Amino acid sequence: MFKYNYFQLDNINAKQELNQFISKKVETLYDIGAESVLTKIIERENLGSVEIGTNFDLPHIEYDGQEQGIILVNYKINNYYATSLFIILNVVYLDKNLEEFLNRILNDAGLDKLRNCRNINDLQRIVEGG
Repeated sequence: MFKYNYFQLDNINAKQELNQFISKKVETLYDIGAESVLTKIIERENLGSVEIGTNFDLPHIEYDGQEQGIILVNYKINNYYATSLFIILNVVYLDKNLEEFLNRILNDAGLDKLRNCRNINDLQRIVEGG
């Protein structure tokens, strides 16, 4: 089973602040250096947009570790609300449960569920198929 975490942030001043916050969380949760995580996020964003819906981003962090998962962040930035679903994955050995979750959730109805998530219990229900 993959890991999942949820954070609600009410006062983000810039996307860079969000990326730094996530980098530190990924370092703690997945034992990947925060600077490396931040570099991976920026490199991915430089390839092109990670936005998959209105105010919804899907950045991902690829690495060669075994633990994989998601970090869902609902946040307020510049007077609007947005959602980012950070995916931490090993593309060579993708966790099957993570793959099934992403296949199930990456549609309009699934994105709305994630946008409306307000705590870890809500996210758990979504992960478990609710």
